[in-house]
Formats: sequence, structure tokens, C-alpha cells
Amino acid sequence: MGALYYKDGTHTYFDVGRGRVVPNITDMLEQTGWVNPRFYTVGSAERGEAVHRLLADYDLGLLDVASCVSAYRAYLLSYINVAHIVRPTWRHIEEPFLHEELGFAGRPDRVGDLFGAVAVVDIKSGARERSHPIQTALQAILVAPVVQVPARAIPRFGWYVKANGLSRLVQFIDRHDFDEADRVIRTCCGG
Repeated sequence: MGALYYKDGTHTYFDVGRGRVVPNITDMLEQTGWVNPRFYTVGSAERGEAVHRLLADYDLGLLDVASCVSAYRAYLLSYINVAHIVRPTWRHIEEPFLHEELGFAGRPDRVGDLFGAVAVVDIKSGARERSHPIQTALQAILVAPVVQVPARAIPRFGWYVKANGLSRLVQFIDRHDFDEADRVIRTCCGG
């Protein structure tokens, strides 16, 4: 994997080897009409960031759940309830990746072993949206060179955590998601 500089606050990915900023999955989905940022509120962004931070701290072993005081604790508990059942083993938690050949970057929420296979998982604290299967297909393409598994063979999941304590793990299985992901890459990255 090539050298990548990632600036968290702006979600900027810089390919050090080529000396340029590269497109990222979120911006690529916006550019191709899969995501419309005007529907996202400051509150939903704050919730998403806080929930992701809590769950990452939990998965990294940095959080004492018993003493955790957070407005988003119910999201954490809903995640933990399902995690205790499916028992994932994460290889990468919120790590930025660069696909050198295709020229795009991203930061999948989780990459690891789930149900006996290397999977990509995108954690969502909001409702399911039509972009999620395409997003995870792009993430599978992104990490395929690193995990050394063909992208179309990587299981893809949306893990929906809720304030009501319920959590749902949804597998995206439509193979056409990759056709659309390829179109997004061609549109945003050329080639």
C-alpha cells in the first residue's frame, strides 16, 4: 500500500507518492448523485461522529463500558449486544486506505473477520439509505489489495445501531452494486 496522508477534520486524502489529493468515497458518492449532503443536519453529523468514536474506542479496548457516560450510550449498547452474538475480529478500525491503481481513498468503519470471511462493515446511526450498498462495494474494492481477496468475494454489511438499544446487521448481496461502484470510480477517477 502506498503512502497516504489523511486529514481527519476535512476528510482529505493525499497520495504522498503521486503528490496529489485523491477522491474519497464520500465525495465520490456525492459527485455521482448517490448522496445529497443537503439532507444531512449538523445534529446527525454530530451523532454519527460521536457514535463512531464510542464504537471505535470500544473495539480498540479503550472504553470502560460500565463507566461510560454519553448521550449516545444506547447506540453503544445496541452495538455490543450484536457484537456478542456475531463475535467479529477486526483487522482495521476506521483506518484510511488508498487504492493506488484506481486512485481513490476511503476509511471503512471496519474490516475484519465476520461469519468466517473477511468482510467490510459500515456502521450507521441513521436510517438505511440507497447509497449504503454502493458505499460498501466501493470499500470492498478499496481494501481488496490489502486483504488479498477479490472485491466481489468480500461480504459487505451495514451495521445499523439505534438509540432504542436495537441493532441490525444487514448484508448487501446484490452483485450489481459492484457495477455501479465501477461506474462511480470511472466517473470520479477516470479510467
